[in-house]
Amino acid sequence: MVSKLTELAGKDVFTEEGERVGALKDITIDPLTGKVLAILIADVGKEFFKKLSLEDVRGLSIPFKGVRAISDVVILKNTIYNSRPVE
Repeated sequence: MVSKLTELAGKDVFTEEGERVGALKDITIDPLTGKVLAILIADVGKEFFKKLSLEDVRGLSIPFKGVRAISDVVILKNTIYNSRPVE
């Protein structure tokens, strides 16, 4: 199934265990290769940030290899690879 980038914005993001992480805000793409590099997650819950030992950030950037699936929702793999805060 092919999706447009505009249809992906706002999708809920969950861990494999079913914990809501936040909402998909944007996608980072390499302009030379067209490869998806990362997803940007906004509206991240405070409890999830505490698990990552982060505070006072607006969102997360997750490398695309940390995404298990994108459908009605986005599912992250159990191991979140190199998540970085977005300030």
